[in-house]
Amino acid sequence: MSLSNQFQLLTKRKFLPLFITQFLNALNDNIFRNSIVVLITYRIAEKTHMNSGLLVTITTGLFVLPFLLFSAVAGQVADKYEKSKLIRIIQITEVFLMILGGIGFLTTNLFLLMFTTFMVSVRATSFGPLKYAILPQLLDDKELLYGNGLVSASTFIAILLGSILGGILVLKTMGTYMVSILIVLVAFGGLISSLFIPRASSSAADLKVNYNIFSETWRILAYSTETKKIFVYIIGISWFWWIGTIFMTQLPLFVKNTIGADQNVYLFFLTLFSIGVAMGSILYNYLSRGKIHEIYVLLAAIGITLFILDLLFSSQKIILQDQAKLLDMSQFLIYGYSWRISMDLLLISILGGIYIVPLYTLLQVHSEESHRSRIIASNNIMGSLFMVIASLFCTVMLAMHFSVTDIFLATAVANIFMALYLFRGC
Repeated sequence: MSLSNQFQLLTKRKFLPLFITQFLNALNDNIFRNSIVVLITYRIAEKTHMNSGLLVTITTGLFVLPFLLFSAVAGQVADKYEKSKLIRIIQITEVFLMILGGIGFLTTNLFLLMFTTFMVSVRATSFGPLKYAILPQLLDDKELLYGNGLVSASTFIAILLGSILGGILVLKTMGTYMVSILIVLVAFGGLISSLFIPRASSSAADLKVNYNIFSETWRILAYSTETKKIFVYIIGISWFWWIGTIFMTQLPLFVKNTIGADQNVYLFFLTLFSIGVAMGSILYNYLSRGKIHEIYVLLAAIGITLFILDLLFSSQKIILQDQAKLLDMSQFLIYGYSWRISMDLLLISILGGIYIVPLYTLLQVHSEESHRSRIIASNNIMGSLFMVIASLFCTVMLAMHFSVTDIFLATAVANIFMALYLFRGC
């Protein structure tokens, strides 16, 4: 399928409203979260004399926690009820939450911002199983692969735009007003687009929802292990988020301490990484011609390891002249190594996109329709666990005085074993 034909899916009523809704959701989540992080770091922490690192860590934890606690219940609800109606209810909730968050920004109320962060994540937790479970009901088998690619690409573009908008706007004069208005407008946009999502019938209308989050989480994780291939796909997808967490959290340190460059170079790398995953997601659909080829997952995993190793090899040649004076973007690009490092990061992220799209599609295709939302919920739980463990892994490594390049090297080596695991399991 040509790239132009692939994008024709965006002209279809059965896909476009869902695509816009999920994009605006991801965009708003990242505008909101990054605005809070920047506001805490540069204003609230100084004003309250609190530890900014601790506050940011708490904020991140509040965003991850609902995925661990409530995904199992969200998966059941998504299987039991008609999905387009649930999405519209979630979007109405989003509007009220963004109004509440806007009040938090305008009053610089830390408690209100923290509470809203948690509730926004609860909303995201509820939307996740719906987003991926409704796609197989709206699209045919060939379109499903293209739909997943477009959703994956748009998600990382939304992460990039949200990170930039949230980081830049909130500290400007009248910045909290601008952010407050923006997040409410984006929420209304998501609500409007959700009104046009086609009806998707219940997958398990007779299901009795178990609201015990602990027993249901354990049960749903156990269920996902019963079919080997499904569990392999979940582990493979979760590993993608492990690598993503490693790079997204350690890139600032890599740029500052290893390359000796400033925040503009970090923003450049963040842009490369996000656009690269989006490019890879679209490129896979072009390479696969609408068919799921598991070999691409294995080749992409091997390629990620090779380019991480090349990234480390290239960065070892850097000799920092004056650590007190960081390179700006123009100075960084003068050096020959800058282009090689940039290309390594771009190729790692492109391969990440090629890696993740078929895994999501395989998970959807091999899941029984009556349990699909709960399988997606199980995937979200496992992915969140991998992200938390990845963050702890980085914290422990840095506390033991290992460098960022050591963390990248350990990830590259571990990725070889993940490729072998996928090769045996797929």
